Amino acid sequence: MTQLPGLRRRKFIGFLLVLTVAVLLRCAHVDNKVFWGDEVYSSLRVFGHTTAQMHRQIAMGQSVAAPELQQFQQRSPDKNIDAVVNALIAEDSHLPPLYFLLLRVWADWFGASAIAIRSLSVLFSLITLPVIYWLAIELFGRTQIAMLAVVLSAVSPMQLLFAQEGRFYSFWTLTTTLAAATLLRALRLGRWHNWGQFALAASALLYSHLLGMVTLAGYGLYVLIMTWRRNWHALQRFILAMTVAALSFAPWFWIFLTSAKDEPTEFKDALPSVTAAIKNLFFVISRSFADFNLDATALPWQSIAVSLCSWSIVALLGFAIYRLMWQSKLRSWLFIVLLLCVTLLPVLPLSLKSALPPRYLVPSYVALPLILAAALGTPGMLRRWVKIGLVGFLVTVGLFSCATIVNAETWWNKEYSNCNLPIAAQLRQSSRPLVVSDGDGRGTFDHALSNVVSLARLAPPETQFQVFLETQLPDRIELAEGMSDRFLVTPSAALLTQLQKQYPGQVKPLIAGAEGYRNPSNYCLWRLPADE
Repeated sequence: MTQLPGLRRRKFIGFLLVLTVAVLLRCAHVDNKVFWGDEVYSSLRVFGHTTAQMHRQIAMGQSVAAPELQQFQQRSPDKNIDAVVNALIAEDSHLPPLYFLLLRVWADWFGASAIAIRSLSVLFSLITLPVIYWLAIELFGRTQIAMLAVVLSAVSPMQLLFAQEGRFYSFWTLTTTLAAATLLRALRLGRWHNWGQFALAASALLYSHLLGMVTLAGYGLYVLIMTWRRNWHALQRFILAMTVAALSFAPWFWIFLTSAKDEPTEFKDALPSVTAAIKNLFFVISRSFADFNLDATALPWQSIAVSLCSWSIVALLGFAIYRLMWQSKLRSWLFIVLLLCVTLLPVLPLSLKSALPPRYLVPSYVALPLILAAALGTPGMLRRWVKIGLVGFLVTVGLFSCATIVNAETWWNKEYSNCNLPIAAQLRQSSRPLVVSDGDGRGTFDHALSNVVSLARLAPPETQFQVFLETQLPDRIELAEGMSDRFLVTPSAALLTQLQKQYPGQVKPLIAGAEGYRNPSNYCLWRLPADE
């Protein structure tokens, strides 16, 4: 085997080994974790169902079998692909339809199981890796940096979580990366067909997520800075390409502007102090490279070790940005810094009030591996042994995080639905269990009801569900009769209080882990009095 130009053979073999392991991990145990509430809504929209239909058919206090709840996760003969768009227009117009339409075609071929729904996200994440390579080559023109960027993206635990989630995050990652690479290629070559490719990629990005507009604004700022008084032709062609993309997105954006909006529920976990908010932000960033899912039960030394690891990663990122800005060309570092900050800055004020959902930071998670790859792959920035040590540290921590994630049944990103696994195990111990719960009954995204549907996917088929709406609770709860055991699952504070008054001293907590979800207690399952 001849020496590879610019890269020694052992480095190339190491690259292939790490990439192979990372890809295998990304494809492993895809259906291991609970199909949680947000993913339930993916299936709901993909098969053309609505929250209003769920409220009417399964949440009026009647006894409903588990398979009846699951009908909202399956294809209905009377709902074709146009029902997908209609459901989004009616209730979720802030989510552009491209991912859901692609997922509908995929589900028609491969089914509605958790592994089928999630496997499309896995495919998007795998396609993203060569696009990352392309983007790094366009930015830096160095094979070593491009390979490092691919490796760091492949071992990123956050990218793994996006890849194994039945949501649009890995598709958003792909379109963000593709739009960036096509833009840089168009700026470099300047041909009309290159700008046409960028226009298509920009349209796909807009139809992936509304925050794509923010990312494209950052791209526009970059083009303006790089072409002002230097390359008017490139600026004019960029404006034309963006006009084409904007016109293609205009119909859906008009639908979004003219449709009714619910109050946002994403930022719902209040943080007690600015210190806690900063700590949350640091962990959100560091989870791109290290994620161990520690909770309140972690030992002190584990918490200290993870904190040191997270702070080290954030410090390394800060150092990498500093060195990149001083030792790289403006065209390279400016693009990455804008990609990192343009999405982070708009949500930063919100992060000081409540927990910041990582799913808002998809473009930033594209930029982070590029930043470290540039710092570690550029000659002269660091001593050789320091680079080897840092790359080894990042790869080891990333692979360990990914291996831990794929072998776990619960993880922090599944939030309140993590409780459904032990609840389902409890239900399987009963011959004919009854589950009592309630949806929140507000708006078009009922996270509480979607969590009940998530549980129905795990519950034995003989399980009966009696679901109410928090906004329409009757004066007295009449529980279904003829059941071997009756359970109360993640109730609202109103339903829990009413049942505790109705059955004083007989509502017994069973399983903890809800962390105050919907009511002040830390329990997600209670035992109700037996059928008399």
